Amino acid sequence: MSFTLANRKGRAVLVVGDEFFDLERISGSAFSHNVMEAIPRFADLSASAAQYLEGQVSDGAVAIEDLDAAVPAPSKILAVGLNYAPHANESKLLIPDFPMVFPKFPNCLTGPAGQIDVVSPSVDWEVELVLVVGRQARRVNESEALTYIAGATVGQDISDRHVQMLGAPPQFGLGKSFDTFGPVGPVIVDLPSINNATRARIWCEINGDRVQDASTADMIFSPAYLVSYLSHIVTLEPGDLIFTGTPAGVGMGENPPRYLQPGDIVACGIEGIGTMRNEARANSGAYALLG
Repeated sequence: MSFTLANRKGRAVLVVGDEFFDLERISGSAFSHNVMEAIPRFADLSASAAQYLEGQVSDGAVAIEDLDAAVPAPSKILAVGLNYAPHANESKLLIPDFPMVFPKFPNCLTGPAGQIDVVSPSVDWEVELVLVVGRQARRVNESEALTYIAGATVGQDISDRHVQMLGAPPQFGLGKSFDTFGPVGPVIVDLPSINNATRARIWCEINGDRVQDASTADMIFSPAYLVSYLSHIVTLEPGDLIFTGTPAGVGMGENPPRYLQPGDIVACGIEGIGTMRNEARANSGAYALLG
């Protein structure tokens, strides 16, 4: 059976429709309350989910405000830039011959309804498909790469364009790692139930204005290729996150550029996974040391 796993108030839950089931309870403690302990056991979870859910009464209705970051404590976050050709074009950058990879640091993570800090006048949005590594992957072949992935979730690679482009070479990792710059959620969905997320609609709206609308099929480097490529450089560990790139429609690409303002609502989603809704909030003073 496919599964949909969420992190509700620090507890692992299975989500069915609009209801959630505490995983520790329905599994008779075969699984703990910790979502980070469930991720490496995604094969066991898939095999047992139907049995655990049979005859169970739900623990309540799911509210996005109660959901924490779908993966709260990855050992690392790897993000891929310029993985959709139209986004590379709007960024006025060359389409890469190999994946352009940078780190996001785990302090940036927040939930699917968490607030986004507007630390400057140049904070931008980037909706992305995020892969959740399920088992250790080292130098794996592309043909088997997705068997190392527990599932997928929705992510926002929020970016401060000023810090991202500061200096030469630019500071991609720092510009994308401010606190709150990594909303992920609302759930983790196992790959088979969403056809490996290779042809899913991906979108983003700012205050109801549809600014990004594409398909994951438009990626230059596929999810399987990215997992294989990265695993030949760094060992991927259970719970690691791979942000796979954003389609065209970011604020930096508009003329004139359009960036987040306090009070803006950033809604985004991926077909078969779900949606997030994050509000931008004022948070000044972040540039005290930058001048």
